[in-house]
Amino acid sequence: MIGKAYRPEIDGLRAIAVVAVILFHAHGPWLPGGFVGVDIFFVISGFLITTIIQSEITGGSFSILTFYDRRARRILPALGFVCACTTIAAFVVMTPGELRNFGQSLLATSLFASNIYFFLKTGYFAPRSEDMPLLHTWSLAVEEQFYILFPLILLVLAMRLSRWTFQALAGLFFLSFAISVWLGPANPMANFFLLPSRGWELLAGSLLAFRYTSINAALDRAPALRTLAEFLGLALVCWSIFALDGRDLVPGLLALPVILGTVLMLAAMTDQSLVGRILSWKPFVVIGLISYSAYLWHQPIFAFLRLTTPNQSAAMIASALAFTIALSWLSWRYVETPFRDRSRFGRGVILGSSAAMLAVFAMFGATAHMMRGLPERFSTDVRALAATIEASPLRETCHTDGVDFLTPEASCVIGAKQATWAVLGDSHGVELAYVLGKELEKQGQAARQLTFSRCPPAIDFDPSNPGCRDWFQKALAVLANDSAITHVVFAYRYGLHLYGDPAAGDIPRPVFLSQRSAQDARSAFWSDFGIAIDQLKAAGKTVFLLGPVPELPQHVDRYVFDRDAMDPKTQGVDRDDIDTRLGPIRDALDSLNAAVLDPADVLCTVKHCSVVQDGKALYFDDNHLGLNGAKAILPRLLDIEPRPDEGQS
Repeated sequence: MIGKAYRPEIDGLRAIAVVAVILFHAHGPWLPGGFVGVDIFFVISGFLITTIIQSEITGGSFSILTFYDRRARRILPALGFVCACTTIAAFVVMTPGELRNFGQSLLATSLFASNIYFFLKTGYFAPRSEDMPLLHTWSLAVEEQFYILFPLILLVLAMRLSRWTFQALAGLFFLSFAISVWLGPANPMANFFLLPSRGWELLAGSLLAFRYTSINAALDRAPALRTLAEFLGLALVCWSIFALDGRDLVPGLLALPVILGTVLMLAAMTDQSLVGRILSWKPFVVIGLISYSAYLWHQPIFAFLRLTTPNQSAAMIASALAFTIALSWLSWRYVETPFRDRSRFGRGVILGSSAAMLAVFAMFGATAHMMRGLPERFSTDVRALAATIEASPLRETCHTDGVDFLTPEASCVIGAKQATWAVLGDSHGVELAYVLGKELEKQGQAARQLTFSRCPPAIDFDPSNPGCRDWFQKALAVLANDSAITHVVFAYRYGLHLYGDPAAGDIPRPVFLSQRSAQDARSAFWSDFGIAIDQLKAAGKTVFLLGPVPELPQHVDRYVFDRDAMDPKTQGVDRDDIDTRLGPIRDALDSLNAAVLDPADVLCTVKHCSVVQDGKALYFDDNHLGLNGAKAILPRLLDIEPRPDEGQS
């Protein structure tokens, strides 16, 4: 075990971790793997806290109350201060839907269960993670869940199996790592957020703590090996930060380099070694000292910036970074540091006030949830407009995804009994299928809805979206063999498939297509799309293509509830911005062998694209048309002239 009380080089390592995380959240492409800073924190935490606990257990002075007193002093004062400020800002800035979600996350944070909450909240139609002010508290929840169990495990092992403590922890390490490797492909969100697949990262630091003294002695006898180890560790950490990105399955095998790198640095660095001296440089140490406050503050600051300003300039991001550092220093100096002083605040004060604070946050969070985000904060007219934001009532029932998809044979028929039309595509076809089916019902007909989340027209390529290719090929077969269906409408979020999500700051490249190059992936998309169209036309179907829906820079709620975001209220999106992203897609669609309906022809003027028309919201989020938007374009679809060769193939 280590006996030295303070190691400045570890604060320098904390600085690397927190800067990586903050820059990643400020602008992902700057540091695409910056999220692994959390993994670095986990290893450091496991190492330092295991060192303290085991030393106290060995010396006979360990106390559970003392341990939790230290944890409370370490995390709760600053966390409470940030949550209080964030709650005030949320009440002022957020829409009812946003405030309701915030309240849920605040309740989860107060229960140290926010990792579970955010895991349950993930999904295609969940709020964007970068807009959630308390998203980052998931890592605190993982740590606290770990430290509820870990001291008890060490105590039991010390009393019953003291000679086998290291081996037992190693067994838990490998079990957790195996869960992570298995769970990554099966459920990447559970793998990312939950303790069973994250525990091995903390345990990596714990195992090092048990062997640190012998490792350090060996490295003292081999200075060259110490230098090699610390540089190799630094290289592995840097590789992870710059080479990984948000699409990689982490934790799991790809997290091994950053975990091993952190362990090597902790094991080999001293304040006299080469890398250790660099990280002991005062600027690194200062950032390391305020790293916890910096971690707490950065996410709310950037989340509120994104909520209120959809297109952030470099100057705005730089200002937010400076504001983060300033608040972090103030929080460290006037909140963190005083509450760690036992002479000023005794154990009873800390534990009692912490419990009261968490209870207050839990009550507010529950209230915001139960009162649906307190919509009474807004005028009657605004609430009436918000009530027109509607998705298909059959979205949950009839839309599908995943390997256990709703089979095309069992897909929904909307309207009368006999489907004569079909809508085939991803989630952008759901609302169109509903309003089309309801319109056809007036004539005794119906529409079949065949929609799969984020599923491109995959025939000859295999997208990474599980179940998509199998479903799409079966859907084509069902349509080709159904003689009653005479018209098929394709509907996709083309921009997402081909260029990524602009709202998420994605690097412009195809998603859910393949690991091939961006150009080849886009070619595969258009090639398979053309094949699918030709197959349906050969089966005698009239085929229409719904063009790309203009995407909003913000959720439609922000236009409805923020009167300054849209003036006049039927204008809110600059058409030039939309045409820059979607224009090439429209050109490609026009080259295919089917008639094209461009939603922009209905929703946009020369200068602007509508968010609201005739007092009704056209969208239900930032890219999906709601029922009113689908109704707006439906007459144009029913009147569109098919290509001259429709049905002749």
